[in-house]
Amino acid sequence: MVRDAVERLFMHACEYGVKPDEFYAMSIKDASSYLKGLIEKERRQLQHSAVIACHQANHIAENVARIFGSKAPAQRISELYPGIFDDFTATPKQQDWRIMKARIEQHAAAYSKRKRGEKNGADDRGAANTDLGGDGLAKA
Repeated sequence: MVRDAVERLFMHACEYGVKPDEFYAMSIKDASSYLKGLIEKERRQLQHSAVIACHQANHIAENVARIFGSKAPAQRISELYPGIFDDFTATPKQQDWRIMKARIEQHAAAYSKRKRGEKNGADDRGAANTDLGGDGLAKA
């Protein structure tokens, strides 16, 4: 009788991924509590999956109704799953156009200097100018 109960508990433990050496290291109460926790976790995951499936079915039904002439507005994903997709519907922060204009003008000025062959403290390869004396001769 007790042996049968332990064997059934062992079979359930193996189904839920408990290794035999782990099972036999536990007491009967520990093994039972551990399995109840795993079963509860699986039940919560199943409930979560069912809720998502229900939301998806409703959303598909609304889209099909819209195809057949329903005037109901389409729900945004942030309305379907609040708290999960709020970041996707937020409007991005716009940069001040004056900052971007100044950067473009600065880049254009540097580009035109390079095209004319002027040096701005660096040679064409982007290496630093080693002419520290100002006499046109680079120091080694």
